[in-house]
Amino acid sequence: MTVDSVTEMTTRRRVEDIVREAIGEINETRSDALPFDKLDSLVLYGESGILDSLQLVNLLMSIEEKIADRIDVAASLTSDRAVSRRVSPFRSTTHLVDFILEEIGRAAAA
Repeated sequence: MTVDSVTEMTTRRRVEDIVREAIGEINETRSDALPFDKLDSLVLYGESGILDSLQLVNLLMSIEEKIADRIDVAASLTSDRAVSRRVSPFRSTTHLVDFILEEIGRAAAA
């Protein structure tokens, strides 16, 4: 395993932890908590999504703040790139984490 792949895996785990923590905060405001054991398969937003638009915005803001604090990168998760994708990054937590990693890479390279 290379140093780059270890760094990438570590960053992915950190982002996954941030997303789970932010979802935990959203759960505190919901009467029906999002099940952590099924997060990867849940549709977060859109048709059959489990979050309304306000909850999605709160989730994304929380994630952006945590990324800035913990990874020291200012990544925007509500950019035109997010909403214009063929496959929505808000489709599942896996898609969201993948998109966040892209945005972290883009922001770090800027």
